[in-house]
Amino acid sequence: MSAQTDDGSGPTCGALGCTDPADVAIDHPKHGERIVCGGCTGGYPVIRHV
Repeated sequence: MSAQTDDGSGPTCGALGCTDPADVAIDHPKHGERIVCGGCTGGYPVIRHV
């Protein structure tokens, strides 16, 4: 059985105070790879979609 499901319980945004569903992984210069929503990319390079 797969650990991933389509019930909408995927990862949430890793930005402080944001609880939106995560869309992408960004390359943050101080914190490394972060999983965030599309609205919290902060202009940092998108590495991949999640």
